[in-house]
Amino acid sequence: MISDAQGEQLVSLARNAVTSFLNTSTIIDAQEGLDIRAGVFVTLNYLTKKREEHLRGCIGFAMAEKKISMSVIEAAIAAATADPRFPPVDLPELPNIIFEVSVLTP
Repeated sequence: MISDAQGEQLVSLARNAVTSFLNTSTIIDAQEGLDIRAGVFVTLNYLTKKREEHLRGCIGFAMAEKKISMSVIEAAIAAATADPRFPPVDLPELPNIIFEVSVLTP
């Protein structure tokens, strides 16, 4: 459905969206070239000093209602700030957070 390069682009987009939102409280614009519609989930894992991963947030959209880039932006920000299981992510945590984007097939 998407190439490895597009997958890397989506992960980078998720990180950039959260970084921008935490820094300036603004939502970045969707990227060109990612015009397909697909459901997505963004998962954030915190990497400890012992290199252990712990879930830090996960939000997604099962239905393909928007362009994938906009869905990734919205899901990433929600995973970082609105997952009811965790407090919001703060800027000092970001270097230790691994972003994962799952693209759902129809």
